[in-house]
Amino acid sequence: MILTWHPPNDGTPIIFSRDATDYKLLKNYTGFAGIPGEHVYADKAPMRHGQRRKYTTLKERPVSFDIVIQSADLGEQQALITALAAAFNPLDGTGILQYEKEDTIVYSLNCIGVSGNPFLSPTEKSGTYQKATIKLVADEDPFWYLGSPSIEYFDPNTENYFPFPNVWGWPWVLTSMNKTKQCWINGSVDAPIIAIFYGEMVNPHLTCTKIVNGESVTETLSLTITLIAGDILIVNTNPDIMTARYYPAAGGDLNAHKYIDTDSILWQLGRGDNTVELDPDTSTVGSWASIQWTDRYVGV
Repeated sequence: MILTWHPPNDGTPIIFSRDATDYKLLKNYTGFAGIPGEHVYADKAPMRHGQRRKYTTLKERPVSFDIVIQSADLGEQQALITALAAAFNPLDGTGILQYEKEDTIVYSLNCIGVSGNPFLSPTEKSGTYQKATIKLVADEDPFWYLGSPSIEYFDPNTENYFPFPNVWGWPWVLTSMNKTKQCWINGSVDAPIIAIFYGEMVNPHLTCTKIVNGESVTETLSLTITLIAGDILIVNTNPDIMTARYYPAAGGDLNAHKYIDTDSILWQLGRGDNTVELDPDTSTVGSWASIQWTDRYVGV
């Protein structure tokens, strides 16, 4: 396995692996597969057996791993320790820890160094050798993200690209993009989306049909707005973010929550198969929408 730390200040990534010549990764690591679940219970009535669970959430995810800092001499050793401390400086904010498994699948975790990081061993050290423990915590976002974000594009105008007129009533057309797409979620939890709408279109509706508790459910993100060519509207359905921004072609960055209908649902892609459809009231050729998401896991 290979761990790569991407500092929040766009600094040089640090690679920890068994083959590294400076920061050698050891086998002792924690916090990767364990699920940081937390149950919240209702007050227990007298003489009642057990407890009634109200809901379950994920709490912060602590992650740690041991390394050996290797160098040619004491001066280089001290420089490597200084660089390590700077890379995990918590005052810079949250960085990204990438976890590459032996099968080359890569997961990412948004986390920050805890107080005292890095923890240097007081006994296992020399002028060219120092054992240390890196301790991080994913406090705001405890999920592991798989690879790069997935993205699908939607075209509400299905132009016919066949070189002959469709006078024989063929039941299909050849298009560059479709207004309906199938989106599959492999993650262990639902996936929030970032939806982008690009004009010209009037009152776009973006629906998601999925299976919830064995039943088919359709949820709709509905907007009341007329987007002209060059207008862009972006909605993030992450429950911890839930932003909506409108970027007119003439310039500007406006709050777009007022354009979201009151009966709209800021839906997420469900685990398994999802049917997503773009259906504005009207639109012209050149308008489109897209959704972007990343599979999330509670443990890897």
